[in-house]
Amino acid sequence: MLTDEELSDLHEGIVQVVGVCMLDTDQLDAMKDSGCLLTLANYVTTTEPQGQLNALRAISTCSGKPENCQILHDHEIETTIMTVLGGENPKVLAQACLTVSTMASNPLVKETFTKIGVIQALMKLIGHEDQSVQEMSALSSPTYHSIARWCV
Repeated sequence: MLTDEELSDLHEGIVQVVGVCMLDTDQLDAMKDSGCLLTLANYVTTTEPQGQLNALRAISTCSGKPENCQILHDHEIETTIMTVLGGENPKVLAQACLTVSTMASNPLVKETFTKIGVIQALMKLIGHEDQSVQEMSALSSPTYHSIARWCV
């Protein structure tokens, strides 16, 4: 599904299927090996907002499993998500915050998020003009309270 480089958008139905497939660790690993995970990561940063939103949903869906989160970490997906946290679309920002919150249960991911400035990005988003972004960034921030003390 994600091997076609000419694919211009990710429709919600396709992303839901991809997200469900990504729940299976073997499938996610196969997606990484075939380049499909890279394609999905590219959608997070290079498509229109709906494509970004759908790709973030798929990542968030699968990252609840520790072994899947590890595969995403090995693929350096944290940097991709950090890029989105600097964006403008409120729906994409809110979903990126949710994805951060889901993935931060993995200690290596949390460490990487800390190193690349996710804590600061979440704190900045708490003051965003959109209420859903404020709420999601605030909900994501408690994940970092223990780490934030180390950073001060």
